Amino acid sequence: MPRRRREVGGKAAATRARARVIHPNGLYFLDDARRVLRLARDVARAEIAAGRLRAVVCAQRYYIRGQWILDWLEALPPAGEKAGADPSLSPALQRALAAAARLDEM
Repeated sequence: MPRRRREVGGKAAATRARARVIHPNGLYFLDDARRVLRLARDVARAEIAAGRLRAVVCAQRYYIRGQWILDWLEALPPAGEKAGADPSLSPALQRALAAAARLDEM
């Protein structure tokens, strides 16, 4: 039986290609922010617990301002670059320096 071809210009394709807009003065529930950013629940809560993503809790609901989401996105390292890593060093040397730092902490 031949495979069905996927529709190229359907509604699903248009939804995936659409850019997400975060309004700085908007107020987002945690689930709304997760949906826009395509984050898992654990990741979003871990970012809030670590203090990297600001949120206000009221009546057991998380509220996040759009500006706080934009600030969090700007603070993330560029794709392919780890936080605190020196891009001029080779990946092997970066791993060796990180291992040495862990040993120094012991």
